[in-house]
Amino acid sequence: MGKHTVWALLGIIIIGAIFRLLNLTTTPPGLWPDEAVNGLNALEALSQGDFKVFYTDNFGREGLFINLQAFSISIFGATSWALRFVAAVIGIFTVGALFFVGRELFTKTYHPHMTALVASLLGAVSFWHVNFSRIGFRAILLPLFASLAVWWMISAMRNRSQIAFAASGFMYGISLSTYISARFLPILALVCFVYDLWREHKNKNGAQWKSFVIVWGWCFIGFFVAALPLLGYFAYHPADFFGRANDVAVFAAADPIAEFTRSLTKTLGMFHVAGDNNFRHNLGGSPQLDLLSGILFLTGIAVALSLLLRLRNAKGRRFYMVVLFVWFGLMLLPGILSQEGVPHALRTLGAIPPVMLIAALGFGWLAERTTKMLGRQWSHIALMGLLTIVSVINFYQYFFVWASHPETQKAFRYDLTVMAKVLREQHIYTQKVVVINQPGATVENSFIELAPIRFLDYADSTIIYKESTRLAEIIPQFEKTMLVPLQANDQELEASLRALFPTVKRKETQGIEYFSL
Repeated sequence: MGKHTVWALLGIIIIGAIFRLLNLTTTPPGLWPDEAVNGLNALEALSQGDFKVFYTDNFGREGLFINLQAFSISIFGATSWALRFVAAVIGIFTVGALFFVGRELFTKTYHPHMTALVASLLGAVSFWHVNFSRIGFRAILLPLFASLAVWWMISAMRNRSQIAFAASGFMYGISLSTYISARFLPILALVCFVYDLWREHKNKNGAQWKSFVIVWGWCFIGFFVAALPLLGYFAYHPADFFGRANDVAVFAAADPIAEFTRSLTKTLGMFHVAGDNNFRHNLGGSPQLDLLSGILFLTGIAVALSLLLRLRNAKGRRFYMVVLFVWFGLMLLPGILSQEGVPHALRTLGAIPPVMLIAALGFGWLAERTTKMLGRQWSHIALMGLLTIVSVINFYQYFFVWASHPETQKAFRYDLTVMAKVLREQHIYTQKVVVINQPGATVENSFIELAPIRFLDYADSTIIYKESTRLAEIIPQFEKTMLVPLQANDQELEASLRALFPTVKRKETQGIEYFSL
């Protein structure tokens, strides 16, 4: 790797870091309850010294990401920034990993270093990846581990390195501890194994069979070493293996075939037609790729298909295109096989690396054509302009359109974060009560909704949580009692409070309604 490539990659990683760390304290606005539950589990792990491979709260989550968040909290404290910083760092590493896997896959194809750099840049600025690199969701680990697994796998198959085989197997195994969608990823390793087996059988060299068994043996050892803790947990707790997967699967629909067709169509259309409608995952309904990246992606698909047909005797390079397509297809399956929230940008997050690599392949083809048409100098200017426009579009969409959109605040329950801030700012001699006033809600079944307050105000053990049906149990103990309802504008609650406490006053601060005694 030349000096210019190193500097270019470093520059791209810096761009990726800026996209992921800029205004991380305030954007996204508010701490979503799922993130806060992660934080509460991390705090519990720190206090008890029990770092689990699987946490059962919130429908169950693999423990690796939460344990990394616990490490971050131990350094930076119980803040939303500490939770999201972990995701940002993982996202930055993924930007670098995209280069290395791209360089392996595009060996002797359209200037591999340049194409790999473009894949890295597209990943660095992609709204899709940037967004999830700034949210404390465990799924952000999957693109990184998948990229490393494929990089080392392709390198190992080319160089026959035992270390690379073991490292690849380890990454495939550890990926299972990231997100439920990762369970499709080992199929890609199986495809590589079958291809390598066919290649060895074709060579009919007895001496190479021994080497084949050894190197793949190291791969399987690496896989099982990494996967064994989680697999062992599932062996004793089989009900946790599927979690919510069965409930949201297309097979649970009244008409599975029709639901599968609908989900398949919407998932394939998410890149260019209509993306995820959830403002937590996307700029509501916008395609997952900007217009220019989308064109590069379509071009890349055409180029990859062309290479599949042309590279019949190219020493396995045709197989690299197979890897790219299989990787892409496997990572779309979690979205295709679900009926909830389709298209779903989070469940298909693992498709980001192959999407960026395919788009970069399209860019490589475009670069070759424009160089012939415009000459080297003008071609470089035009192509750099194209990448700059892609970067600016994604930056503007995320930091100016999405970050300030009212629906984004709603999607992250910003009101709960403000509520936690209001409670935290009260005088030490204020009795603070959070009132759970939704119909049928209790302190226990409101665990997830209350999580942002409990996490952000973790150091305040004086906050009381009460159902609206148990207000009579409240005994004012300090000079001021503050009651903050989870649901504002509740006239029935206000009437109940006035019956119990005639001097109660309804007030508002920072947009949060509360009652003062």
